[in-house]
Amino acid sequence: MHILVTGGTGFIGSLLVAELLKRDHSVTVLTRSKDARRPGVDFSTSLGAISAPVDAVVNLAGASLADRRWSANYKAEMVASRAEVADSMGVSREWVRQLERSALRKLKSQDSIKSAYEDYSDASNY
Repeated sequence: MHILVTGGTGFIGSLLVAELLKRDHSVTVLTRSKDARRPGVDFSTSLGAISAPVDAVVNLAGASLADRRWSANYKAEMVASRAEVADSMGVSREWVRQLERSALRKLKSQDSIKSAYEDYSDASNY
């Protein structure tokens, strides 16, 4: 499969790219960096420059989840940064919001991470 990874130079993205290569997938990383290099990986700074058909897209681009505390403003920045990438790929923001709500419902229902989520979801704690 040919897989396009946005955010493929970040912490999680670089680990994902390595795993995809181990599994013999063809990988293209969409990045802002003109200097990004890794053996076996194609890098592109624009969607229009990707000529080979893409079978799957993994969107990991956006503001870091670990850079700072999750204040209301930073949460909005994290969501907006991901939505901008989705917009550029023709994915509707409403679909991204529905996916986010669905994921949060699943997270909240799992006791093992419920308390951690509640601690970070209330920005007034910080």
